[in-house]
Amino acid sequence: MCVSLIARLIISKWSGFMQLGELEKQVLQYFWKGRTADAKSVYAHFEKQRGGTLNTIQSTLDQLFKRVSGLNG
Repeated sequence: MCVSLIARLIISKWSGFMQLGELEKQVLQYFWKGRTADAKSVYAHFEKQRGGTLNTIQSTLDQLFKRVSGLNG
């Protein structure tokens, strides 16, 4: 499944009743702009803005994926 589609699913399904962390929101906005990327590309984008580690980005992407999987399962 395309990551930008995942972002759209999360926003549409959880908007208004699901609390997302600030980094989760930023990552979703990154993909919402139509970008496709792997964890390293996302990390490179956010490293300049907010610092952090690749592991943090990977964990955030994993958590978002698990949430979407829960919607479809």
